[in-house]
Amino acid sequence: MASNSTWMTVVWERANKHGKWTPYAPEVSQLLEQSHRKNLNIASLGDADVNLKIYSVNLKDMVQVSEATGTKLPVRRRLCESNSVVLGRGFTWEWHGDSHDTWHPYDTDVNNFIENAFLQGVKFLNLSKSFPGYNYDIDLIKMLQMNRRTKHKRTIRRKQNISPYPVVKCPEEEEKNTEVESCVNGNYNALYSDLAQEIPGTASLIEQANRYMQSVIKATAPELPNNTVTLPSQTSGNGEINGTSVTIEMCSQNSNKLLENSNVGLNTTTTALVNGKPWREPWPPHTPESKLKPVPGIAPLPKYDKKAAKKKGLNDNDSIGPKNILELYTEKIEISPLSDSSNQTCIICCEMLSNPSSYDGDSTVLKLQLCSHMYHKACLQAMYDSGPKDKYLQCPTCKKIHGEKCGIQPPGNMIYHVLPYSLPGFPECDTIRIIYDIPSGVQGPEHPKPGKRYTARGFPRHCYLPDNEIGRKVLRLLVKAWQRRLIFTVGRSSTTGEENTVTWNEIHHKTEFGCNRRGHGYPDPNYFSNILAELEAHGVTDDEVYLWYPA
Repeated sequence: MASNSTWMTVVWERANKHGKWTPYAPEVSQLLEQSHRKNLNIASLGDADVNLKIYSVNLKDMVQVSEATGTKLPVRRRLCESNSVVLGRGFTWEWHGDSHDTWHPYDTDVNNFIENAFLQGVKFLNLSKSFPGYNYDIDLIKMLQMNRRTKHKRTIRRKQNISPYPVVKCPEEEEKNTEVESCVNGNYNALYSDLAQEIPGTASLIEQANRYMQSVIKATAPELPNNTVTLPSQTSGNGEINGTSVTIEMCSQNSNKLLENSNVGLNTTTTALVNGKPWREPWPPHTPESKLKPVPGIAPLPKYDKKAAKKKGLNDNDSIGPKNILELYTEKIEISPLSDSSNQTCIICCEMLSNPSSYDGDSTVLKLQLCSHMYHKACLQAMYDSGPKDKYLQCPTCKKIHGEKCGIQPPGNMIYHVLPYSLPGFPECDTIRIIYDIPSGVQGPEHPKPGKRYTARGFPRHCYLPDNEIGRKVLRLLVKAWQRRLIFTVGRSSTTGEENTVTWNEIHHKTEFGCNRRGHGYPDPNYFSNILAELEAHGVTDDEVYLWYPA
């Protein structure tokens, strides 16, 4: 095949009752595209989405058929340039339906229009100017759609897709009669040299990957000299998988001996593996629910019940109140003028412990039980009262947490399961996927601005851990942090600058599956030590003995 070809994103669409083309979800588009390539006549949509089990698509007549009513709707296969279609970037804009928890996607062109405006920082849109029949205004700050005639408002959301839309390689006009190279779910039998010529910027990305791998190798095996990373040539067979894998070659002649004799456990796998083949997308392919497995030894969390939470209260703990918080975690100390403690300073008020507190003149001194640092009682009480009063004390000197630290994370759901794929650097085990889903809502009394609405951008958010001992340990701690409302918080986004929105709470997650393009993927030799330290800083530690399950 000649090199003058383009990459196209495939979006399968159906006509709704108003005659507008609505895109199927990525996993449904993948199913239809695979059925199309296999020349199948019928595709059952329930194989991709159990909620669509009553529908099938006749690929010969290009219609969707309801098995319950016999209703038929036109279906089409739409090819879009990959650099222009927003759906291919992993986000879909949806509006809330009339029934509970029902969301409907905008059609492809409207989705592209809203997403591009959102990325450019536009706050308000009038869809009627660009799309006849769409008599709506869009408020991208409050995430609302308003009918310009009836003034009826609906909530909208920007949803991150679980799976990518399929991509195909299409030839130029003169090559349309030539058979197109086979590709499934975005995996291609193409060499890096071909990609560098056909996709702008790929060559520089390859150079960045080389530099990154050198730093990873040096961090994990500093005793290996002159480590370099090279890409296989077209004729190279060294570690090549379909001509696309990255291989690591050591310049030193004694490198093999050093590797054999070292105990660093260096793993040179730099790509995720899906069905034994490299996968370099930030998200994994669509996985049927039948292939998802529970995480061994970690029970799933119950689904959030809004009504039950209102009755119980998110932070109810009547046994620990503001008045007795100091009594629980401190003990009274008598300071003698002749003791060494009399020369110590209370770092809260900067007065000597032997002198009264500058807050109210009280000279009572308390010692924290876990770290033994001492302060004036009035100073500790003032420090606690000035905070969120969330029923724990944190030593201002060593940051040791006394009690159970709880945050102000809004309500939502945390789901986790095992995918039958491998992360970069962990070819020996499967992958744990965590899905966080928090809806927008109204701030409570514990939040910065009670009564004011907060937004929740980019949910559901997907994160990944290896399904091995350390991965399960981190997951167990993340579950504990989630239950204490510490994973997210409400405040100002450091990325967009938006106020009153749900943001990460200094516990870093890996949100890229098959690559590390934005620094949020694997391999990362320091990640587990970093996240364990971050969790410990929030008072979340693994102080129990668990039965570990083999990976």
